[in-house]
Amino acid sequence: TEIYTLSLHDALPICLAKTGNTKVSRLFCAATTNTLIMALTMGATLGLTMTTSYQANAAEQAISFNVTTPAIWRTVNDTVMGGISQSTVTADATTATFSGELSLERNGGFASIRTQMTQAVPSTHNLIRIAVKGDSRQYQLRIRTDEQWDSYAYSKPFNTENNQWVELEFKAEDFTPLYRGREVDAPALNFRQIKQIGFLLADKQPGKFALTFKDIEFIAVQE
Repeated sequence: TEIYTLSLHDALPICLAKTGNTKVSRLFCAATTNTLIMALTMGATLGLTMTTSYQANAAEQAISFNVTTPAIWRTVNDTVMGGISQSTVTADATTATFSGELSLERNGGFASIRTQMTQAVPSTHNLIRIAVKGDSRQYQLRIRTDEQWDSYAYSKPFNTENNQWVELEFKAEDFTPLYRGREVDAPALNFRQIKQIGFLLADKQPGKFALTFKDIEFIAVQE
């Protein structure tokens, strides 16, 4: 394996061609026999940072958003309406874990985390892929196209297997716009417009929970 470090002067045209981002502070290219990985170190904005993988002669290209910095995640639990559910985010080198305890007391019953997207998803990327290890509970992947904390979200429920990794892929049309649990009239989801992304638990089952997840990927599949 050979590793190449490009100057910003040399790398910026490549970055602009692939991402359209003009705020890149530096770019590293790692070249192997089959894969070119461009790792973008973004500016000071707190949120998901992006790694783009271009697979030679493959049917897909993937953009991977790193999830392993706990500080980028914001918890929003039912305490905002008087409940007592609790949640937090921890991380290691390759995964993050959303965990806590769900309570139905005081008309509560949800716990969630979210983070900002610091980079627009290219219009060519039409799938979102997540790898999760859960506790047999049903969670929701939640996407917002604005930066507000109390607005409708596009939701996709998914089931987990106890202590088993599961890889899931969703299209934009798999998501339903919801506001406080009820479906609302909203424009069709466009991945390029994503401003926030996260997970929510609201399965009406009180008790402790834990959802571990890896980097979130957006995939451009060539049909």
